[in-house]
Amino acid sequence: MHTYISAFPRDRFHNGLLQDGVTVGQRSIKGIDKPLLFWDTRGRSHESREKDFIVFSCVRSNDHSKVGFVSDRRRMNVALTRAKYGLISVGDLWCLTAGSLDWRDYLSNLKKQKFVHEGKKFKY
Repeated sequence: MHTYISAFPRDRFHNGLLQDGVTVGQRSIKGIDKPLLFWDTRGRSHESREKDFIVFSCVRSNDHSKVGFVSDRRRMNVALTRAKYGLISVGDLWCLTAGSLDWRDYLSNLKKQKFVHEGKKFKY
């Protein structure tokens, strides 16, 4: 784990004992100077802005297929149309497809293009 990523959990949850296991150089990616980012989206000014890469979390999962606010077509549209070069969406495939026609169609399209990766098989 990169030191920037492990610093907070090491101090907060592990009494300073969490070890990274490798050097920062071994965990670095060329061109990315900081591996950790929190983007404060307070307010709505972020909704019309594009970013080079977006990670969209829709991980709400339950046995009733209730996907909450991500079932709103307008919010889905905003989430899917703000990435210039790359979009990573993370979620429960079954829950999303059962809970929303739009998500079912979108994820079906991604599957046909082989853009859906299962958690156990996904490799960076």
